[in-house]
Amino acid sequence: AVVSTQSTGDLFLYGGSNMDMGAVRDAIDTNAPIRVSSVHSVAESLICFLDSLPEPVIPYENFPQCLEHCNHFTNSRAILKTIEFSHRNVFKYVCAFLRELLANSA
Repeated sequence: AVVSTQSTGDLFLYGGSNMDMGAVRDAIDTNAPIRVSSVHSVAESLICFLDSLPEPVIPYENFPQCLEHCNHFTNSRAILKTIEFSHRNVFKYVCAFLRELLANSA
């Protein structure tokens, strides 16, 4: 993602611009680089995508197990392997996004 550098401490508190969010959607649809003026637009696009899913990334039936083992890496990984492939991929992409965000906010 190509965005202007700015503090990301308040990333999920402010919305992005509709024009930038459209650019994010178009870039994802065409596999092009994301070029927007605000990282907030990328974050809000992620939230809108997650809100639009018919079922949570972690399915309801797996949620109690995930909470129970969230502090144990090996168990968490084993639970993730039981989740449907498409859900597991979305989870991995969200984690990658957040990892990149952390790496670029230091």
